[in-house]
Amino acid sequence: MAFVYEGCWIFCSNPGLWAIDKFLLSGPRDDSWGVPLHQARHFARGQRGFIRVGVDSRTKKQLEGRPRMRPGIYAHCEVRSAARPDTDKPDPYWYETPTDRVRPSVKLRYLRSFLDKPLLIDTLRLIAPDIDPLVLRGFRQASFPISRKTYRRLLELLD
Repeated sequence: MAFVYEGCWIFCSNPGLWAIDKFLLSGPRDDSWGVPLHQARHFARGQRGFIRVGVDSRTKKQLEGRPRMRPGIYAHCEVRSAARPDTDKPDPYWYETPTDRVRPSVKLRYLRSFLDKPLLIDTLRLIAPDIDPLVLRGFRQASFPISRKTYRRLLELLD
């Protein structure tokens, strides 16, 4: 699949691996995000993106009484660094410690959380069916680029 890199991103979160809901409840802040090696050179400080949560298949034990998350857009963020080897210690929101392999990551600043009112993918399909199909379908990768047009449209729908 050929991507066009315009400095806008979707960061894909699997709540079965990382408790994104607990992370967002703790208050938006800086964090790091692992990115695919083949995309690393395309990241730069000041780029923007969204956190897209996929299917929540967590166990009752993992949910700890919280409701399942529905697929959707849950946060707006800014890239705060170029990609670099990930040497950060895993945060407490991981259900299992990630592998020890060094992978590239970028620093992210969470600009706004939509945990209480996410833009659900089901809703997005109804109100913006012409939006980038990868945003609607999801993509089994840590991140993927989106066009500036898609970025602006998502931002508009979230306001």
